[in-house]
Amino acid sequence: MRTLNAGRGAFLVRSWLDAAPGAPVSAVIGEAADGFMLDDRPTSAAVLADYLHDLKNPSRISFLDRDTQHSLDEMITRLGVAGARPILVITPLVEKYRWYPQPDGPAPLLDYGESKRWPTLFDPVHRVDHSHLNATGADLFTRAIASDFVELARSGPR
Repeated sequence: MRTLNAGRGAFLVRSWLDAAPGAPVSAVIGEAADGFMLDDRPTSAAVLADYLHDLKNPSRISFLDRDTQHSLDEMITRLGVAGARPILVITPLVEKYRWYPQPDGPAPLLDYGESKRWPTLFDPVHRVDHSHLNATGADLFTRAIASDFVELARSGPR
C-alpha cells in the first residue's frame, strides 16, 4: 500500500530545516524513523477548560470551495495515475467545520472529526489539546483507521 500525507511531508521538511545544527535525526523524524513524534505533554488546566468548552459545539460539515476542490481533484488524479488509491481522512480535531470535498468525489472519505460518533477519540484523557492525541489516543485512532482501511481494501476499487 502506498500512502501520501502532504501535510505531514510539509511538517517533516519544516522540522528538518528548523532543526538545530547537529541535532539527531530522531529529533526530526521520530525515534522509529517513521515520522511519528510522540506528544504526551500533560494538558494544562487552561487548555483543558478551553477544549471542553469548544467540544460542546460539535463541528459542522462544510464543503470545499470551487478552487480548493479543483486542486484536490488534480491531486487525486495525479495519485491515481501513479497507481495509488487516494483515501481522504478527516482527523479528530475540535474545529468549527469539517471540510468535505464535493459529494460523489473520486476518493473515499473517512471522517473521524465527529465527536458524537467517535467519543473515545475526543475523550480528554486521550488528548493533548484541540488538535493532538496523546499516545493512547494515537493508538485508538490508528486502530480505527486501520480497521476502516481494511474494509475499504475488502470492498475493492472504487
